[in-house]
Amino acid sequence: MERIVSRNPISGENVFDRPSTLNPELETIFGAAQLAQKEWAAQSLSFRSKKLIQLRESIIDQMDLIITEIGKETGKPKTEILTHELIPTISSLTYFAKTGARFLREKTIRPSNLLLLNRRSRVNFEPLGVVLIISPWNFPFYLPFGEIIMAVLSGNAVVFKPSEFTPHVGSIIIRLLEETGFPKNLVSMIIGDGQTGAAAIDCRPDKIYFTGSVATGRKISEHAGKYMIPTCLELGGKDALIITKDADLEHASSGALWGAFANAGQMCASTERILVHSDNLNRFLNLYLGKIKKLRLNPSDSTQTDQGAIITENQKNIYESLIEDAIAKNATILTGGSFNKDRSLLEPTVILPPKGVGTKGIRIFKEEAFGPLVTIETFDRPDEALEKANSTEFGLTTSVFTKDVGRGLEMAKKLESGTVTINDVAFTAGLPEAPWVGHKNSGTGIKNSLYGLLGFVKIKHINSPRPGFPQMKPLWWYPYTPNQYESLYLLAKLHSRSWFTKLRIFPLFLFHLVQFFKNERRL
Repeated sequence: MERIVSRNPISGENVFDRPSTLNPELETIFGAAQLAQKEWAAQSLSFRSKKLIQLRESIIDQMDLIITEIGKETGKPKTEILTHELIPTISSLTYFAKTGARFLREKTIRPSNLLLLNRRSRVNFEPLGVVLIISPWNFPFYLPFGEIIMAVLSGNAVVFKPSEFTPHVGSIIIRLLEETGFPKNLVSMIIGDGQTGAAAIDCRPDKIYFTGSVATGRKISEHAGKYMIPTCLELGGKDALIITKDADLEHASSGALWGAFANAGQMCASTERILVHSDNLNRFLNLYLGKIKKLRLNPSDSTQTDQGAIITENQKNIYESLIEDAIAKNATILTGGSFNKDRSLLEPTVILPPKGVGTKGIRIFKEEAFGPLVTIETFDRPDEALEKANSTEFGLTTSVFTKDVGRGLEMAKKLESGTVTINDVAFTAGLPEAPWVGHKNSGTGIKNSLYGLLGFVKIKHINSPRPGFPQMKPLWWYPYTPNQYESLYLLAKLHSRSWFTKLRIFPLFLFHLVQFFKNERRL
């Protein structure tokens, strides 16, 4: 039986060691989830939202322990665990328990059509059933937790597969849910690699949420398509940061520093491309490289480091390959490019294209690195900056640094990204109120916000007679008669924006309507 073993990326010590979930077990897990979901969906929205608040309080009470445990498996600085993992989770629990619960209550719609004043519409939000969440290793606490929160609030059960590199963090999530009193089998964790994920899809969940690479996202989409299972895919990024001619370079260089190297660059929204106005290049580089030199690179001490560890060996191999390719094609490594002694960390790496040649054929300028590597290019005109920023298969986030916020907003409208930030960078995935969405190959579907919450429900429209109004056969039923046609024709004319037309037509409309109901028999 294959075992899933995760190790501390700095010390190499085992953190988690359990057998993979076997295929026969998956059927039992999904069956139990279906039963748990029916009982959970019968609970009121008020009850479910109160459980989320209790869960929030449990996380707050155990913050020190959770930070320590996440650090064992990820090698992140303590500050990043707090700001990237716990605070966004706590914010999501607060937001969805209050605003989300109000949003999911039944809505009443008043018809605008005069012929339908005796009818009333209701919109109900019903749970999907069992949602499969396949989550990544780079934010192993917040990313799955954010989806679990929306799923259970909406009345769904969840089967959750953490990355095989961070299953220990997944077990922390399950423990917190159990301690808070969520029903058994409502949220279940399965353990394994991609084969386990594929087998879980064969159990036909009602929806799949996946965060990871484009290649794996395609496979999941194709596999799910066999069963017509809807998917929400958060995939890669090659995000640009534009520094305009008038930008505050002190502020922009600090933003570019954090955007490129936070979480050791292991995030789809990290800054991988800096586009700086050519007049600002030298001054920007002096500021930027100076700030990089001040970063503390000591991942063995999570309280005394600014950059954490690289979690997987595969990523390290990708970095080496990209750097070797850049050097072979005469790109300039301004700083970094090497691992530390135990290969737990890659130094922050900044790469310039070869002079007069351009970036064509140099992989690092096109391929997602997903690590502490950033390229720098120049531009002379705003339209050139927009063209370079959009010249990628991805469209997740883009940042614009400028003193003219109005100009930044105009540029934002022309950028092919799901999110554009002005004078900030890479943080908006942690906003529960805002949609997190990728364009192009960066993904499909929406996470976070009330728009994202709609992805966890089936919308049902119910139309019924309005109390206090007489029950009549609709005007458009058989038989089709001249008075009926005139009434409907004049009703359409009443939508004119001209009040003169409305006043002229309304008496005629009433006349034909009365004649229709008075003189003509209905079928």
